[in-house]
Order: sequence, then structure tokens, then C-alpha cells
Amino acid sequence: MGHSPKVRIAVVGLGFGASFARIYKDHPDVEYVGLCVVNELKLHKLGDELGVAMDRRHTNLDEIISSDQYDAVHLLTPFRSMLSSPWLF
Repeated sequence: MGHSPKVRIAVVGLGFGASFARIYKDHPDVEYVGLCVVNELKLHKLGDELGVAMDRRHTNLDEIISSDQYDAVHLLTPFRSMLSSPWLF
């Protein structure tokens, strides 16, 4: 069997999502993790802790969706906080 490429994933919402970011970071089938949250202090605190590159730290979902950096996005944020995103409708 051939080897599958590793997944590049972004985690949106870093309350409960912080746990998933840690899991993904250590998963052997994940190439890298991106982070997204509006609160920049929370973003950079977890980003520093996990060693996430600055260009993979985002403050809005549109940055992630419009980039080609990610294969998957894990949304872990209240629905109401995403209502302004045109990607959902």
C-alpha cells in the first residue's frame, strides 16, 4: 500500500479547540497545525506553546478558507461567532 500524504489542518476556536490542536500537533499523519481565534493573546500563547509558525496563526476564518495552506478545518467555535463568514452560506 502507498503512503498517504500528511494532512495540514487548521483549528478554529481555541477554547475547547486547544485540546484538539495539541492532539493534531502530535499526530503522525498531520504535517502541521494552524490556529485561528479572534483573541490574539490566546492565539499567540497557544501558538508559542505548540511552536506554530507565525504564518499559521490567524484571527479570522476567511484567512484560512482563502489560503491554500490547509487540507482540513476543524471548527470548534460557537455558531453565532461564525455568522458573519460568507463561507458558511
